[in-house]
Amino acid sequence: MAALFVTALLIGNCLTLIRNDVPCCCRINVWERSKLDFRSLISFKNQLFDSPALNSNNVIPVTEFKRIATAHDSAMIKAQVGGTEDLILKEIAVPDNPAMCDLNRFSDLVDLYVYMPSKESGKHQ
Repeated sequence: MAALFVTALLIGNCLTLIRNDVPCCCRINVWERSKLDFRSLISFKNQLFDSPALNSNNVIPVTEFKRIATAHDSAMIKAQVGGTEDLILKEIAVPDNPAMCDLNRFSDLVDLYVYMPSKESGKHQ
């Protein structure tokens, strides 16, 4: 299995991920503008990894991702992750099986959101 190298560049309003020299784009700035609490996002990520549908490659069906997102306690997760769900699922889809999503890729997105310096204070309040 080839190594996965991820580099992040902030270009305009779009956080561009360069994954193995293949650029892909995810608008994490939607989360930033809405001041999505990073603790809620991490909680959501943990719920995804606790799913009984998770396989050994950290892959779950898209339907399970959507079910967990809708059932999450945080209204912000339902609104903000739900509002960017199509973009997220496009980014984290397993290339040869778009009905499955790679939680390792989702973790990369969450980590970039959590650790990327905020232009405005408020993300970590």
